[in-house]
Amino acid sequence: MKSNEPVGNLFWKLVTSFINLNEVIVRFLTQIGAILTIALMVGISGAAISRYFFGRAIASMTEMSAYALLFITFLGAPLLAAHDGHISVDVVPNSLRPRQRTLMHAAINFLSCAIAFAIAWFAFITAQHSYANHEVTADILAAPEGFMFGLIALGAFFMGSGFLASGLKKMHDLFHIS
Repeated sequence: MKSNEPVGNLFWKLVTSFINLNEVIVRFLTQIGAILTIALMVGISGAAISRYFFGRAIASMTEMSAYALLFITFLGAPLLAAHDGHISVDVVPNSLRPRQRTLMHAAINFLSCAIAFAIAWFAFITAQHSYANHEVTADILAAPEGFMFGLIALGAFFMGSGFLASGLKKMHDLFHIS
């Protein structure tokens, strides 16, 4: 840092670096979710073909579909959080002046960030407990619960970082700091 460089500029450079790193990670997670979506479509199609043409159902496909949908949700949610792609109700914000609206959106993002980090924390603790006790689901697959809760923790963590990045972008816009 140069001695005459304002601390605020350094802070926003760090924020920009965080936002860029978060963007790379959430895009990677989303790509995994997209691959999983394609695999799910192929699997369901294969199960339907197997059942109707060969008379043999793939019994585990229903459970795999349920797990895939869970994974897809938690792999895609961080990108939506980072880009304000989540569902929102705009009745109140639209009645506010632009500066107040931006401040309200930033506050909502920071609150959503805190909630997502809390979910990530509790999912992480649950994943650790499930892994340590070798807990599995009570279905055909007997999938390890630790892995599933771990993925929920990962998705919720990056969803929280996405909300944080979005809130910081809004604060940057609010104060017009370049």
